[in-house]
Amino acid sequence: MIATVVSQQPSVSYFNKVLTAEISELLNTTTELTLFLPVDSAWAALDPLERLYLESEFATDDLTRILNMHAVVEKGVRWSDSFVPATNCQYRVCLASHTTLIFGIVTTIDGTVLDIVVTSEKTTISSAELIQPDIYASNGVLHLVSSLLVPPGALQLTPEKYLLALNCTSFVSLLHSVNLTSLINDTDAKYTILAPKDDVLSVFGDGELPERGTEELKRLLQYHFILGRWTPKKLKDGMLLETALEEKGLDGGNQVLDIQIADDDKTSSIQFGGVGVIGDKSV
Repeated sequence: MIATVVSQQPSVSYFNKVLTAEISELLNTTTELTLFLPVDSAWAALDPLERLYLESEFATDDLTRILNMHAVVEKGVRWSDSFVPATNCQYRVCLASHTTLIFGIVTTIDGTVLDIVVTSEKTTISSAELIQPDIYASNGVLHLVSSLLVPPGALQLTPEKYLLALNCTSFVSLLHSVNLTSLINDTDAKYTILAPKDDVLSVFGDGELPERGTEELKRLLQYHFILGRWTPKKLKDGMLLETALEEKGLDGGNQVLDIQIADDDKTSSIQFGGVGVIGDKSV
């Protein structure tokens, strides 16, 4: 079966690393499957945070969609000799510098269209080069390609997904309890998020934090979102930055958070409202 065949390919070790039981089951139960699988170097083109999310336990749905962008199910599998040309494939032939180009089109499970171009020098699948074709499996065929076949903007990796990958699951859960998910799912919004990790929140006992779902908790969490994107280089000691917490006592204005920066000869430490930063990630 294809999942077993994939596990035996040393050049796709990253895919095997993120392969979940659900995806393995999908690979093995889909018949007449043609899979264009990116090699390890293709995944290296992703941002490190994107890879961190894909490696987390929360990425199954997005991994499944990525798989479906690389998988074709038709009547009969697509061996490489069917690329030139096939009766069930739209194609056009042109002459350029005495080289015949065959333009084939296949549609993935996800609905994206892959263009197949065959020349005397190489075969490309959309933007990827075919590296190793025709790896047999009992329920389909595997082709190894040089890059990911994911259209720009096809995957929306939200701040919430990054927070989950960065072990801030309790923080995310608290935001859900007070309906503040728009702060971490609106990809157009610009916030600097002060996110406590799970091990930080775990030290708080019963009664030390406001109850889940309460207005008091909502106000506390809004204080962890600073309006705008503030990288460490933009921060100055003594700055007052507006948070997402609106205060009636300020005539509807936003509560502010003060910044403290202490420098020595080699490093600088940043504090927001007296609380230190243990790491920063830009998304």
